[in-house]
Amino acid sequence: MKILLTIVVLILLLSGNSNACEKEDFTKYISAGKNKCIAMLNLGKIRKGKKNLIVFLHGDGRPDSPRPGIPKKSHIRFAKELINDDNNTFIFARPGYFIRERGSSEEDRYSSGPRDAIKSTVVNYSWKNFQILVPALENLKKYYKPEKLILIGHSGGAYQGGTIHGKVPGLVDINILISCPCDWEIRKKLSNGKKWETKSQLKKLKKYSPSFNYEDIDLKSLNVLIVGKDDKNTAPGVSEYYYDLLLKKKLQVKLHIIDGGHGLRSMPTIGSVIKEYLK
Repeated sequence: MKILLTIVVLILLLSGNSNACEKEDFTKYISAGKNKCIAMLNLGKIRKGKKNLIVFLHGDGRPDSPRPGIPKKSHIRFAKELINDDNNTFIFARPGYFIRERGSSEEDRYSSGPRDAIKSTVVNYSWKNFQILVPALENLKKYYKPEKLILIGHSGGAYQGGTIHGKVPGLVDINILISCPCDWEIRKKLSNGKKWETKSQLKKLKKYSPSFNYEDIDLKSLNVLIVGKDDKNTAPGVSEYYYDLLLKKKLQVKLHIIDGGHGLRSMPTIGSVIKEYLK
């Protein structure tokens, strides 16, 4: 009986450490708290002490994909525009996603956290899930010691990044939200009748949205909203609504409605708009 109990305890201990960030190297993995890690892709030359630390949070993967790998070609093309001697640039795999480097023989690098393969937004967009990103950002910032941490999120990544910025004031210096579903109720009202969520789900999504978590945003930080004028997924009115909320709060906020749709690839001027805030 004692032997059996010992075996059970060992199994539990081993399973509890299965997500430990033992490979943390600050270039491919970063610790996200006890037994958790976030997988990363670094672009350009990385070194301590650069002026800006840029972290990009991607949008949602395909809803029917059981193995959500990033980055997409559009992510790489976008991030490469931000590379220079002042910037350390990283793409994070959001919780439940993994980094797959094209042409590399290395194994896929997974980020801790759940993800519903059929895109249950209530699961994927809960604070319990994406707060995993907070210690990862804190640890990366502590290691590289930048003057500014610049968090850039696209679509679902903007939703998560916006809420993190509101719930953890002082962490992010410049928060850039691209095609942001910053308020899920407003998004649904402007979505031409699409039925993505029930009323109870919308209530939960509202609770974790940037528009419900902006009151404590640091007054010193800068908020930048960018959206394509032809975005059919998340209408420009959603960003305009969030912009008005921040403006009334007397926060530093800029809004850019540019040519393009929802995807990064559809916005030809997205890189030049963002680079103006990286100087």
